[in-house]
Amino acid sequence: MNLRKGDIDLAVENDGILVLITHQVKAEESGQYETPLPRLLEIVDYAREKGMKFVTMEEMYQRVREYRGLA
Repeated sequence: MNLRKGDIDLAVENDGILVLITHQVKAEESGQYETPLPRLLEIVDYAREKGMKFVTMEEMYQRVREYRGLA
């Protein structure tokens, strides 16, 4: 968890982009490749507290194109 918070802090500090990908989300952790819902919600809440915005991959792509003057 602290690793993800560090990733969030770094992205915010650098006004960057952070793509979070997770395995299957489950109510409780029951396997190696599953993310417990409480852990995911904690990460999302932390990112929102830091002012991060959540967008779809398409929205991110368009924002990057606009930033780069390609849109």
